[in-house]
Amino acid sequence: MFVHPTMSCCRNVFAGISRPIIEFPVDTARTIASLALTGTLTRYADITFIFSHGGGVLPSIVNRLGAPVAALAPEERARRLPQGLDYVLKRQYYDLASVAMNPAGMAAVLKLWPITQLTYGSDEPFNSTVGVANGIAKLGLPADDLALIHRGNAVRLFPRLA
Repeated sequence: MFVHPTMSCCRNVFAGISRPIIEFPVDTARTIASLALTGTLTRYADITFIFSHGGGVLPSIVNRLGAPVAALAPEERARRLPQGLDYVLKRQYYDLASVAMNPAGMAAVLKLWPITQLTYGSDEPFNSTVGVANGIAKLGLPADDLALIHRGNAVRLFPRLA
């Protein structure tokens, strides 16, 4: 299941700045956090999720999710996140649309998510496919990792399209 924001919960947060600029990455993180903390990612472990924009702002705030997890009663935590929050987040997929052109954002993405869970994403027509590809190329990743991002991970997800 590919998850990408379309409309934000918040309108006119900043005059003259369109909602997607700030709210889409926040909405993406909010969605992932909700799915993880409610136990949905555990209950529906057979559904493969691909989240846009490297997980939005989640790589920057993931440590904050430890508090609500710790606040759960032990039996509830065992039901919702039996293998832990880190496990359910790292088994999801994340496309690199928009974040690929942000070296600081990509540093967080690469620190948090396994390379096997990252896919190319262009966000066309909002971003340039060439710009995203160039951003990925500038990361200095080994050729094998680049091959996984550009095609290998997607082929593993969609083998019939290989």
